[in-house]
Amino acid sequence: MSPIVTDAPDRRMLRMLMLALFWGYVAVVVAGSMVPLALQTPGGDKAAHASAYGLMALLRFPLVTERRDLVFGLGLVCAIGAGVEIVQSALPYRTASYGDLVANCLGALLGTTAGFLLQRIGLRVPRLR
Repeated sequence: MSPIVTDAPDRRMLRMLMLALFWGYVAVVVAGSMVPLALQTPGGDKAAHASAYGLMALLRFPLVTERRDLVFGLGLVCAIGAGVEIVQSALPYRTASYGDLVANCLGALLGTTAGFLLQRIGLRVPRLR
């Protein structure tokens, strides 16, 4: 048992907080993706896409308990990115692109990989399930 989380109610509370942090971050990214931009730089925003979705995947990592959760989380974050691009294609003041979708999914893959590697080298996140 982790010294940080000592009993079941604390573990449940920490899990709820991590879920709230993850979904709150998702809401911020989605909302930020729907507002009009003052200046658009075609192709120049790929690093921002990858960073945003990489952090999203990394925030989900403490909730992962099995390998299939890694695949599910990666798919979930990519699906969120795809959904954002679909909605942006319908907005007159935003543009959607396959390049953005690829950057979103690449960021999700990098965030998932970073979380996995951090755990493998010894950074232990308390299991929240």
